[in-house]
Amino acid sequence: FARAHVAPAAASIDASGRFPIDLVREAAARGYLGLLVPEQHGGRGIDHVRHALAIEAIAYASATVAVILAVHNALVCETLAVAGTPEQQAAWLPRLARGELLGAFALSEADAGTDAANQQTLAVRDGDCYRLDGRKVWVANGEVAGVAIVFAATAPGQRGRGISAF
Repeated sequence: FARAHVAPAAASIDASGRFPIDLVREAAARGYLGLLVPEQHGGRGIDHVRHALAIEAIAYASATVAVILAVHNALVCETLAVAGTPEQQAAWLPRLARGELLGAFALSEADAGTDAANQQTLAVRDGDCYRLDGRKVWVANGEVAGVAIVFAATAPGQRGRGISAF
């Protein structure tokens, strides 16, 4: 996949700055969007070493495509697989593994960078839900994502202990 599909498109991806959605769809068709999704949710359920090797092979062809897949698999799918509720896992993981949705990761902020302990985005309980208010920058895969993991302060002032992922 990396040699036959990704490498020939790499220079064009970098030059245009366009999101390579066609390559992401091809990766999905080959099961590369479900690498870390457990098999019971329709993924491949591979270990971290095999995941790293797969991402490394793709990165050799295109760092851009590798980052897209790594964010989706490691930062979104694995987070849901490890920390999501059974209901969240059932609702999202099969669709993410099939490539019906791409996952985004929203941590970075203009004044905090990737330091989660200094998040300015707030999450305030509103009945059974939370209302999030803030701004994120550099949202990986945000341009085309169907679901996002968003970090926000639920207990401002408690630094890392007061940050939650939604």
